[in-house]
Amino acid sequence: MLGYLILIIIQVAVSVFGLPHIMKFVPGVINGLPLLLLKGAIYGALVWAVGLIFSYILKGVRTPGGGTAATSIIGGLIGAGVVIAMGMYSVAMPAGLNSDFGLAADQI
Repeated sequence: MLGYLILIIIQVAVSVFGLPHIMKFVPGVINGLPLLLLKGAIYGALVWAVGLIFSYILKGVRTPGGGTAATSIIGGLIGAGVVIAMGMYSVAMPAGLNSDFGLAADQI
């Protein structure tokens, strides 16, 4: 159980701090809503990849499979959808939490 808790903390940290480094490789022509959806998919893929790598390192943590990869990517896309929906319904979100929030609200 402790292995899963450590894994969750590592997954969150790597996905939050790793996304800016991965986004450097995304072309600048992608912006607006597609960019938010791409970020959601990248978050999901990062979480799954970190889970795969650290499942071999941590004891008592099972190795994630293909279903887990699909679930994590779908979860990331759902999270991006929530951010987009918040813009549609004019729910206030501090810019410090998501700098792209104003961009999503303008695209809708």
